[in-house]
Amino acid sequence: MSKVLVIDDDRTVSEMVQRSLDKIGVSVEKALTAERGLEMLQEFEIDTVLLDIMLPGTSGLDVFHRIREFDRKLPVIFITSGTDSTTAIKAMQLGGFEYITKPLDLPALNDLVDKALQTRRIMNTPVALPMSTGGQTNSEAF
Repeated sequence: MSKVLVIDDDRTVSEMVQRSLDKIGVSVEKALTAERGLEMLQEFEIDTVLLDIMLPGTSGLDVFHRIREFDRKLPVIFITSGTDSTTAIKAMQLGGFEYITKPLDLPALNDLVDKALQTRRIMNTPVALPMSTGGQTNSEAF
């Protein structure tokens, strides 16, 4: 089962996300602080992160940098207030997967998480490269 980590200091948001993602068969872990969220990344196999940009004591962008140090391929979806578009654009420029604004549109959130999970699966699929024959192609070897 895919697992999403929600890092948001608003319990209501985390609960809404959990109820919504339960409907599409996605497991949710919740962290109310950036520190706890970063700890949970090491404790659990997380497939996608939902990260609030405005966290107490730190910026979601700072947390994003730390997540990238831990796992560069982990899709991170930012949660922003509707008036916080400048920060959301910066998050996307830094490599965020996508962002969604509060109040959350839960069907849109489910679709977004599903796309992020698909991306994670693709990024974790090993790619088979053709065997090299000493710099020659197969047709040159004969």
